[in-house]
Amino acid sequence: MFSEGKSYKDFPLRMIYLPLEKNAENNLAAVSAPKKNFKKATERNRIKRLLRESYRKNKYLVENLSQKHAFLFIYTEKKALTYQQVFSAMEILLKRFAQNNQKDPEASLE
Repeated sequence: MFSEGKSYKDFPLRMIYLPLEKNAENNLAAVSAPKKNFKKATERNRIKRLLRESYRKNKYLVENLSQKHAFLFIYTEKKALTYQQVFSAMEILLKRFAQNNQKDPEASLE
């Protein structure tokens, strides 16, 4: 995923994506919060819950695209932010992805 995938960034998130095979039924999503920045498991788990919930509420933005994708969302900030900040970053990333993917499926912003 890291070597072949393309990515978008919007503070505090980085989204890496890869297209799935033609017969894939749904998009796949994974989340990550680095142990380097959050030593306690409870902090990492809270951030991952925020990321999953933000994706769940915004996945409608990418569900209707012709090509299905695998997404990896990485939390890049060194401190925990509010749900609203994470939600808006997720929304911006998925809107940008959907907009560029409709025009040109190979387009990517680094």
